[in-house]
Amino acid sequence: MKTQEVNWLNENLRQKIREVFESKYHQPLSTEDIEAIASNLADFMGIVLKFKWRQKNANLHTYPSSTQAN
Repeated sequence: MKTQEVNWLNENLRQKIREVFESKYHQPLSTEDIEAIASNLADFMGIVLKFKWRQKNANLHTYPSSTQAN
């Protein structure tokens, strides 16, 4: 599986991902595995942040109910 380019993934992040996920998978991870995990985590966090933003700003796009008394 080809992952998106991860230019932002520096050696410190690679090492942290390796430490965390090798202990979970109980096997060594390849460079491609680490890049795929990093890319998936970044995508997931993007979705979470969009959801949180929409939740926070939902009241900005609501209109008064038509059943409200004037």
